[in-house]
Amino acid sequence: MLSKPIRSAFAAAALTTLLVSFAGQANAKTISEYREEVAHLRYDFEELLGSDGDVEGREEFEGEVFAEVREFVNDPDTVSFGGSDLTAGNSWLLEKINEYASGSKTEEQRTTILNAIYERLGAIENKILEYEGAVADGTAKDETKRRLAEILKGEEFRKATEEADESAFAAVWKWLEEWFRYLFPPRENAPTPMRGPDLTPVGFVLQILLYAAVVLVVAYLLWRFGPKVLKRVKESRNEPKRDRVVLGEKIEAGVTTQDLFLEAERLVAEGRFRDGLRKGYIALLFGLGERKVVGLAKHKTNRDYLKDLEKHGDLKQTVTGLTAQYERHWYGSVEAGEDDWAEFSGGYSKALGRRTK
Repeated sequence: MLSKPIRSAFAAAALTTLLVSFAGQANAKTISEYREEVAHLRYDFEELLGSDGDVEGREEFEGEVFAEVREFVNDPDTVSFGGSDLTAGNSWLLEKINEYASGSKTEEQRTTILNAIYERLGAIENKILEYEGAVADGTAKDETKRRLAEILKGEEFRKATEEADESAFAAVWKWLEEWFRYLFPPRENAPTPMRGPDLTPVGFVLQILLYAAVVLVVAYLLWRFGPKVLKRVKESRNEPKRDRVVLGEKIEAGVTTQDLFLEAERLVAEGRFRDGLRKGYIALLFGLGERKVVGLAKHKTNRDYLKDLEKHGDLKQTVTGLTAQYERHWYGSVEAGEDDWAEFSGGYSKALGRRTK
């Protein structure tokens, strides 16, 4: 597993691919608005990764998502951050979906591309959240702006991107090289180690033995613990999905957020607006649970789920409004109609980043 500094560098690199140069336009979006757009795309790609079975429906949704990506890429945004305006460059995203759409890719390769897009968008969103949190803290604001300015220079971006593209073996080898350089830092104007007068034959042999010892230790650890770790990872991936219970309603294993929302739309089409609102609200909570934003549990109430959203300001505000609307019609005596469903559907789309029909 990569260390926290390397993961942070990768996320910073992903953000740098979007925010590449200073602009200075008056109609700039806020960094929070831009983050919501990135989150919207990430949720769309998550839906693509989770959709299966209905080939025709998947292809239709895939076309909608890719059209949205092209619009996002072809309409460069100016993003306001920390008193400066930055121009977003999103060409990497278009390159990825073009690669995905090429006929030479296998299904496994296409899934890998979707995963790469989803993870990279997530890294960008998390880095923006980190910067927003730092700016909110007055003591960290100057340091955050300095850090972002360094990232925009491009040197750190290139380094982190190269690290992200390396194979697992190459990454480990690079880590070893950096560690050796830390143990034996080069001296200014020093000759090469092989010919340098300061390195005696005995010292050179000891250095080689140290390198060999480190390699042997790493090889032993991989041999000793690698199979167990791989087995646990494989078991966790193959673990069968289990039934879930949300607000007293059992959701069978294999049912997706999209399935629940389609059921809500079917109820609304039949004129059962109240039942449709309940099913839509359950789909909302289930979707948040699938995204690890809230923890699903059969004993939890609406208020418990809202508490889980304490650290998600904008999202909590949206979900709080949807909760109030659901409770007004489900527990209260207010009848629901088409306008109520349209309002709920729009809020649902904003909360989960999914466009509704």
